[in-house]
Amino acid sequence: MSKNTNTTNELGTLGIALQAALVKAGRDPNTGEPVAAVADKGTKAKAAPAANVETDDKERALLVAKVKELKLPGFGICSRWTIETLRSKVEAAGASITTTEEDTSVTDSTTPAVVETPEVAVETPAVVVETPEVVAEAPKSSEITEVDGIVVGQILPATVAKKLNFGVLVKLGDNGPTALCHTKELRGGSHHNRKVRFESLKDGDEIAVEVTSIRPPKDGDSNNRHRISVSEKVIQDRDVVENIVCGTADESGTMVTGTVKEVRSDYVLVNVTEGIATGFIGLLHATKVSGSSREERDAKIASYKPGDEITAEAIEVKPRKKGDLEISLSLAATEQRDKVQSILALAGADGEAGETVTGTVVSKKDYGFFVKIAEGPAAGRHALVHVSQAPGRNREERDAYVADVEIGTEVEAEVVKTDVNGDGYINIGLSMTSGARRQRAEAFSDLAADTESAYMATVVKTFGDGVLVEFGTPFGTFKGKLPSDQAPNGLKRDDHVRVKVSSVDGNRVTLTRRGL
Repeated sequence: MSKNTNTTNELGTLGIALQAALVKAGRDPNTGEPVAAVADKGTKAKAAPAANVETDDKERALLVAKVKELKLPGFGICSRWTIETLRSKVEAAGASITTTEEDTSVTDSTTPAVVETPEVAVETPAVVVETPEVVAEAPKSSEITEVDGIVVGQILPATVAKKLNFGVLVKLGDNGPTALCHTKELRGGSHHNRKVRFESLKDGDEIAVEVTSIRPPKDGDSNNRHRISVSEKVIQDRDVVENIVCGTADESGTMVTGTVKEVRSDYVLVNVTEGIATGFIGLLHATKVSGSSREERDAKIASYKPGDEITAEAIEVKPRKKGDLEISLSLAATEQRDKVQSILALAGADGEAGETVTGTVVSKKDYGFFVKIAEGPAAGRHALVHVSQAPGRNREERDAYVADVEIGTEVEAEVVKTDVNGDGYINIGLSMTSGARRQRAEAFSDLAADTESAYMATVVKTFGDGVLVEFGTPFGTFKGKLPSDQAPNGLKRDDHVRVKVSSVDGNRVTLTRRGL
C-alpha cells in the first residue's frame, strides 16, 4: 500500500470518528450546528444523509476486505476504487457480502453501529500488510513442468505449422498444442548451419523436438494458451556428446572428417562433414600436429588452406561460445600416445631395472633436484631425483649431496617411476642408488642361500647379548650378529672368529658357530 493510500484511509477514519462525535454531542454531523436549531429551521431531514454515508462506508469496507480476501486482480490498490467498482468486481467473481440489520441500520444519533465503524477501517491495513508475501510467491506460477500431458524433457514428433522471423511454430504430436522452436534451437551445430536449416524448413515438414520449457499464458490471452518452447539442438548435442569417443593416453578416439573452414596463426577450424557430428566445428591446434619443434608444427598449420580435407582423432568435446559444441582434434594423437607409452616403459616393471638416462641438473628443492633428460623417448622432459634416491650411506650424506650439487651438473640415473597425472602430465622419478641397492639386495639373497660356508669374521663391537662382526664373502662384505651363547669368552674388538650364516631377514644377518 502506498503512502497516499494510507493517508486517505486515515483521513476517512478520522472523518467517521468526527461525525460520530458530533452526533453524540447532539450536533448535526454535516454542519456542526445543534440538532434542535436545525429542526427549528425545518432541516431535520438533513440528518438522514449522515446515516446513508455511514452505511456506504461500512459496505465499502466490507467490499474492500472481500476483494483482498479473494485476491482479485488489482486488490493491492482496491481501497482507491469507487464503491460501484468494488461491487462490480465482487459480483463478477461470483461472491457477495452479507450484513446484519445491525450493521446496516442507523436508528438514532447514538447507535453503537456508528461507533464500531472505525474498527472495521482499522482492520483493513492488516490485510494489505500481507500483500508482499503474495507478490513474493508469484514467480512460482512460472515453474511449470507439465501441461496437458506435455512434460519438460519429453521428445516428441512435431510438424512445422508456421515460419516466423525468429523461428518456427510447430504442432506437437497429432493433436497437441503449438510450440515455438527458436532459430537458435534448430539442428546444425553452428550458427551458419542453423540458419541454413531454418531456410530449408517449410510448412508440413516433420521434425523431432525436445520440450525445454513451459510458461503460463500471457496476461490478457483469452484462449489461456501456455507458452511451450522446444529444441532440436539439445537432442543433437546430446547425441554428439554420448557417441563421440574422445582419445586418451591409452585408447584411440573417434576419427572425424571435415574440411578446413578457417586458418589462424596456431590452429585451424574444421567443418565436420561426416558422421554424427556433421555441421559442428572442429579445432586442430598446432600442438596436436606432428613436428619436433614449435616452428615445425606452426608451419604445418600454416600450410593448410580453406577447403582442404582433414581426418583427425577427436580428443575432447566441450561447449564454445553461444553454447555450441566444439570438437578438439589431433593429428598426432597416435604418435603422442606411442611416445607416452615409450616413456612409461622406461621404468622397470615388477622390481626389474629401469632404463638408465643422462641429464643436467636444472633446479633444486629441499626434497631433491630436477634433471632435464638429454636423450631417449623422454628427451627434454624434467625428472625428479628425490633425496632418498641420492648417493649416500645415510640420510645425512644424502642431504649433503643434494645441498652441494650444482645447477648444470651432469648426472646418470635410473628411471624408477613413471605415471600420468590427471592433467596428462608424465611424472618421471630417477634414482642414483637403485642399481647399488638392487645389487645389494641380490647379494643378501645369495648369502641367505649359503648356510654351509664358514667365514673368518672380525669383531666390530660387543653387546650384552652378542657380538657384531664383519666378514667377507663372494657376494660382498657383510655385518652380522653372533649371539652371546655362540661367542667364545673374552672376545674383544678386532679379534677374529669363525662363523656360519644362520639366517637372513632383509639386511639383518644372524650368525652361528654350531657345526664348525
